[in-house]
Amino acid sequence: MSNVQWTEEEDAFLRAQWEAGASMLTIARMLPGKTRCSVAGKISRLGLKLSPRERSRRISTGFAIGRKVAP
Repeated sequence: MSNVQWTEEEDAFLRAQWEAGASMLTIARMLPGKTRCSVAGKISRLGLKLSPRERSRRISTGFAIGRKVAP
């Protein structure tokens, strides 16, 4: 596990993009040096709720909060 540092500006950008409905991957692509996994971890640490888009994506793919849901 790497220790990815986040600036206050990146935190604010992530919050704004997440609240606007951007996906984790989209946000990661806009932040140099960040991956989808690091964005997901930061969203969790910031206590942000899943956006409707992410909630829908996770339900449709069978994933809920990073764990595969049993059929």
